[in-house]
Amino acid sequence: MSSRPNPFRIMWTGDWALSFHAWATLVDIDDAGNAVPRLAAKWSLSPDGLLWRFHLQKNLKWSDGSRMLDSEIETSLKVSLEGTSHTNLSESIRSIEVKDHIVTFHLRRTLPAFLANLAYVDWAIVHPKTIRHHNGEIEITAMEPCSGPYCISSNDTAGTVSIQNLVTNTHSIFPQKLNISSGQIVHHDTCAALVKQAHLLLAFRSYGEGFSSECMEDLKKQGFQITRSHPTWILKADFTSRGLKTFSREDRLWLLARVQSSLNSSPPNFGVTRATGLRAPHLFGSLTEAEYEHQLRKLVPPSLLAKNNLKGRTIKLVTMVQWSSWRSFKWLQTLLESTGLKVEVKIYSKDDFARERKSKVIDHDFDLLFLPLGTSDPDPDNTWRIASRNLYADTLDQSSIKEAFLEPDREKRAALYNKLSAKLLDQGRMIPIMMDADIIGVHKSVRFEGVPQYRCGMTLYELAPATP
Repeated sequence: MSSRPNPFRIMWTGDWALSFHAWATLVDIDDAGNAVPRLAAKWSLSPDGLLWRFHLQKNLKWSDGSRMLDSEIETSLKVSLEGTSHTNLSESIRSIEVKDHIVTFHLRRTLPAFLANLAYVDWAIVHPKTIRHHNGEIEITAMEPCSGPYCISSNDTAGTVSIQNLVTNTHSIFPQKLNISSGQIVHHDTCAALVKQAHLLLAFRSYGEGFSSECMEDLKKQGFQITRSHPTWILKADFTSRGLKTFSREDRLWLLARVQSSLNSSPPNFGVTRATGLRAPHLFGSLTEAEYEHQLRKLVPPSLLAKNNLKGRTIKLVTMVQWSSWRSFKWLQTLLESTGLKVEVKIYSKDDFARERKSKVIDHDFDLLFLPLGTSDPDPDNTWRIASRNLYADTLDQSSIKEAFLEPDREKRAALYNKLSAKLLDQGRMIPIMMDADIIGVHKSVRFEGVPQYRCGMTLYELAPATP
């Protein structure tokens, strides 16, 4: 978690949890994938699909009790329009106007995923006085006043933190359903640490790979009901800029085929389904397992797979300490060694990993980066946008992503996203291993209002006492 999370520039998973509490969006997406009211009470779309009107809830206030002005809402939305970490509607929206508590979006073209994009927290309403433009970046200078159901207590610590305190925003539109006046979001490095603190927890969310069966049983004994949501993470390894130079396209494709062959012959004891790209095979805009296998066989036929040109060569593998103990990482390391490669492993602490990635040291000094990526976004554009900006800018061009995002026909749109998956595969840019699901636990003393999925264990406002 960042000490000062920025909803416009989210990079860490913990920042999602914090931002969903602190800043409210016009609409939200329910468990069935439908848009539901939040700051907006209702909305309408013109027959030509180019004009959206959102009627705001009555008496909206910031956490300091001041009235939420139309001009402030408009300013915040126009900051999002500049382009954020997950969405970029700048070329698709002609104008945004807020007048008489009605938000009007004038679009240049119809956008099939418009409501899904507005539900992302990077389109939340943030107080203008807490926003600063600095060196071409959007920064958040203060945590209050906030617009969400809880505000984050001020934190002057730089970098990442393990604990963030949340206090109810008594002026939020949510108070009628808030049963918990304050709480903390706490990051635990290990499952053992989670068990040790279980008596203090109402709910938790964990990487599936960070969990053990013993840990799960311990938490069940302490009264937690545990479920696994749909696949939300891809376990994978990316070739860095150094790796792309050190290993030819043919070498990289051979490794992909070798990984897939091993997955087929002996399914590992981690993950929930094989990965075929950045998204799970059953999600919209992704290659099915059959499609992935077919293309990979064309690229690396059995005759080529039988040859091994990597024996005796060295590959430098890097990851962060949190992921280094995962079964998937150990599996990948063992598989690379089984090909005859000499594997040199570097494990960074969290802070060092963040610093060395930002400074490009990891990209320049290592060949292969083990880096899980969250891929459960309701719309594939957001997954591809993050991947193209931060992971595969040398392979994925923004024009292709834009074309897929703007395509109104669902089948054609899915096909365009599949082409992006096919391109990553064709270039041997990444090694997809498995899709994994989150482990979610809710204590028996509380109930979760909804289906335990992405946000369960993350938002206090969706928890309530088990009995009135």
